[in-house]
Amino acid sequence: MTELLDAVIIGGGPAGMSAAWELRDRRIRLLEAGDRLGGRMHSEPRGDVWMNFGAHLFPGPGSRIQSMLADLGLRTIEIPGNKFAVWSDGRLVAPRSVAMMPFLLDFSLRERIALCIAGLRIMREVARFKRFQAQGATLPVTERRQKVASYRGNRSFEQFLGRLPARVRALFAASGRRASVEIDEQGAGVGISLFASVWAGKASSMALNLDGGTGALPRAVEAALGSAVSCGATVLRVVGADGGVAVTFERGGVVETVHARRAVVAVPATAAAAVCDVPEAVRSALLEVQYGPFVSLGVLTDEKDAPDWNDIYAITALDAPFDMVFNHTNAIRAARPGVRHGSYMMYAGGRQAKSLLGRSEEEITALYLAAFLRIFPALRDKVVETKLFKWSPGNACRAVGADFSPVVDHTGRAVQAIRFCGDYFAEIGNMEIAASTGLEAARLVRAELDANRKDDPCPSSE
Repeated sequence: MTELLDAVIIGGGPAGMSAAWELRDRRIRLLEAGDRLGGRMHSEPRGDVWMNFGAHLFPGPGSRIQSMLADLGLRTIEIPGNKFAVWSDGRLVAPRSVAMMPFLLDFSLRERIALCIAGLRIMREVARFKRFQAQGATLPVTERRQKVASYRGNRSFEQFLGRLPARVRALFAASGRRASVEIDEQGAGVGISLFASVWAGKASSMALNLDGGTGALPRAVEAALGSAVSCGATVLRVVGADGGVAVTFERGGVVETVHARRAVVAVPATAAAAVCDVPEAVRSALLEVQYGPFVSLGVLTDEKDAPDWNDIYAITALDAPFDMVFNHTNAIRAARPGVRHGSYMMYAGGRQAKSLLGRSEEEITALYLAAFLRIFPALRDKVVETKLFKWSPGNACRAVGADFSPVVDHTGRAVQAIRFCGDYFAEIGNMEIAASTGLEAARLVRAELDANRKDDPCPSSE
């Protein structure tokens, strides 16, 4: 007799963890190819602080992520610092308002005017985007996702910005690489959505860190789910079988197949297309989702006193081998005054990251550290540890002109043996998009399981 599971969840990132958490009272199995859950949600504790290496911005009250944190006894901490500082021409500029940026950078009059015009264009479009989001909140899930998928997607963000002087373009390009691709490769809706979050200040939907580090969430989920989690399990094929699914995977050199009533596929879109038995239109749409790389370096320092830049959280870096620097100590000290260590992370995305992938960890670390110490020369003798990660794939990002409707249509159908979820359901991915789509997929699975149970009072084996 072969055990028939209620559901198999494939992928242990935010979407997969969210789906598994929703279905934790059922017979489930979560298959993760890596050696831990979380994907780019990864951090490591270091005494009174922690080192973050990937995703680090958490959503606020009312979000799916916050619900999971509450269930697990974890808490977020507010990021009090400036999130739009810029390193340019050997100077760190941290305006109180983003509107002051054109007047503080060492730009020519022509560059200042161009930056003002582009900034105003983005601000105007961000306001439209916020209204668009509010209107969509009342729509059914499928219709809402269809609208989001097509938002300003027929031209690139660079085309939306228009022709810019080189240094102004470089500023927007570095900021735009949060999407892990260049501004000429991402749809205009991607860049607009990104700046809607970056320029929202305290109203940002992603303005928190996790106390204990990002990795505390996946570690807690894995501990709570226990034997339902199988790490090191690479899924090879997901096919429909006898009204349910058969999932074939390799683990420790052994190929196994498990059977379940439903599957929730929470891996990157391109990986889902490679392993799932789905219509060709759906497969093609999944393959159109872009994933650029990130190369990130965590840095631990010995800082007994709060430095001059303690009120800065995020820095867009021009003339550097990375695009962004994050001062995680800013949030840590707000929650835990008096910590003796500093924790920083920097990353490169898009083409800059691609150019680094073939270089050794030692080369990249030396390159990053040299630029990091130009920004913070007072830390020259205070770096105590570094750790490098090459994330490929990185963020999900909607390509210019991509048609995502086949995936939305497929996922929105009333009965499906294979449900998709992930950060790629938005124009640009983040952990809350991933987690909320995982919750939606799991709730649809739960409804189908409950409906089937009425007709099948003994569903445990076949």
